[in-house]
Amino acid sequence: MTGWAPPAGASGPVWTTLYAAIGVAGWRLWTRRAGATVLGLHAGQLALNASWPPAFFTLRKKKLSLAVVAALDAAVAAEIAAAARRGRAAAGLLAPYLAWSLYATALTAAVGDPGGAS
Repeated sequence: MTGWAPPAGASGPVWTTLYAAIGVAGWRLWTRRAGATVLGLHAGQLALNASWPPAFFTLRKKKLSLAVVAALDAAVAAEIAAAARRGRAAAGLLAPYLAWSLYATALTAAVGDPGGAS
């Protein structure tokens, strides 16, 4: 792993906080009838989020992991942009998630290939 990876004990508290914010953002978007596009982006980024750990830790495929996390970055950024048009609170709640996702992208790119080629 890289020297700038978070300590092992940071993952639980960070993800607990991020998932709480993601949940509140989704609830705000749902209750404010943000529309199918924004809610679709929310569901899509959650699916991509769930896809990264198996791609990286189980399949051990660096290129696949990078593709998944890059798609996650794009989906969260698009959701933030779309949510901001409906209300700034949901977009603001998702901003730390995008920052952490971009950090995860950099870490994924920096680590050695977890399972060999591809």
